[in-house]
Amino acid sequence: MAALFLGSFLALAGFLVHVAIWRRRRPRSSGSSLIKIFISTIATGTIVAAAAFFVFPSARAGLPAHLGDWIQAVTLALALAAAYVLTYPAIEVESPTLLLAELFDATGAQGLTRSELHRRLGNDVLVRPRVQDMLDEKLVELSGPRYLLTPKGRALGALFVAWRTCLRASRGG
Repeated sequence: MAALFLGSFLALAGFLVHVAIWRRRRPRSSGSSLIKIFISTIATGTIVAAAAFFVFPSARAGLPAHLGDWIQAVTLALALAAAYVLTYPAIEVESPTLLLAELFDATGAQGLTRSELHRRLGNDVLVRPRVQDMLDEKLVELSGPRYLLTPKGRALGALFVAWRTCLRASRGG
């Protein structure tokens, strides 16, 4: 139970640090910033908790007792952090699926024509914010009139291709 509590607390601490930083000033490359925030917060929190375990005997009651429990706590914290970091882009920018659901809900029984759908969800809503995110994360760069993948973008793309290959999914989205 102590591992569950500590792991959840470490992930929550990372989230609170994220919120505090974003309220002051949102970093340009949010993905890599989130990863750095969570890893540093979880590492610092683990070190502080371990120090408390050894320095303050009264703190031992609420902390994991064995090394395996500590490993489970840190693994849980990292897993929760990874889940948040992976879902953050859908929160940060408009999710196409959520936009569609909102549009269909707003139009009710009258529905939405294909041309109206394309007009409301054009490039300004769906494409440009994602291209800007890729530029901010340095996954692509603008070279004259063209966008080109950076080495970081190629590596990420290769990871997705490998994952889709493992799943025997088509290469497209």
